[in-house]
Amino acid sequence: MRHGEAEIGKKLEKDIDRPLSEKGRFGAKIIGTILPDYVSGPLTIICSPAQRTRQTLDALCLKSSISLKFIDKLYYGNFDDYISLITTISQDGVPLLVIGHNPAISQVVTQLNSNCLPVASRPRFLQPANLALFDFPIAKNRISIGRGNFIALLKP
Repeated sequence: MRHGEAEIGKKLEKDIDRPLSEKGRFGAKIIGTILPDYVSGPLTIICSPAQRTRQTLDALCLKSSISLKFIDKLYYGNFDDYISLITTISQDGVPLLVIGHNPAISQVVTQLNSNCLPVASRPRFLQPANLALFDFPIAKNRISIGRGNFIALLKP
């Protein structure tokens, strides 16, 4: 999932401190109401430590998680960092929710996908508060990159 829309134009010392806009909070809240139609039960959640990703997570109002980790590499990292985290943290049968940033999150969604997403040719196709859902075969307790079956792209 890409974080909700962040405020722009505010003078902040650091990008990591940018908060969500009202539209961003509303968009994430909508995704939080849709997500249980697709995923039920416990979740493993990894989230960037940025203010806007934390606020996105809060706005989702998820009731069930077995593990929540704020991981610096989801803010500072690149495509390879995201893939490494996803493949090492994934657990057999437990949905993983990743809340991160473009361009890495869009690149990851493109690479995880085995069936073509019509918008995946664009490097930053995930808009704020968009969530791409996949189902993966698990081999040796790890997901197989490029083997994900795309289920849905949730948009507020």
